[in-house]
Amino acid sequence: MKFRLLIIMMICWLVSCGTGNTKETDKIVDYINGVIENNDYTIIYFGAHWCGPCISGFKNKMIDIIDENYDNVETVVIFFDSGNVIQNNETIMKYSPILLPSLSGVDKTRVNGILKKLFKNPERINYMPVMILCDKEKNIINYDADSKRYRQFGKNYIDEILKSE
Repeated sequence: MKFRLLIIMMICWLVSCGTGNTKETDKIVDYINGVIENNDYTIIYFGAHWCGPCISGFKNKMIDIIDENYDNVETVVIFFDSGNVIQNNETIMKYSPILLPSLSGVDKTRVNGILKKLFKNPERINYMPVMILCDKEKNIINYDADSKRYRQFGKNYIDEILKSE
């Protein structure tokens, strides 16, 4: 398992190098598409290493999900960091698969561009962090139409989704 994670991290590092151009985004989209196709569910987490709510969400929600090691759920964590400071953050570094060094260009436009290329009708976001849960058919599961936001969720939410199958 650890070897697999190391390989994924190395691939992601190669994929994510660059200056935030369209080719870099296309490589990220291709990588995530591959993850979606090979798993029943995929969680995509967008945040920034310097963002308090992003780190809180990662520590309080994502770590439990990643540590669970579900057989049919894969996680992709993308932290935006134009200065590559994230490489020094041990809390984030020990979890995988995480794109390192992370994507440059910290803005919601970048996230919306990735979501638009991944999904047919994603709702635009104007906040961070963003958690997306989708199935193999690229249906976004955690969008809440009432609040017009992608619902943040934790391990219990994933457990309930898997139980209902």
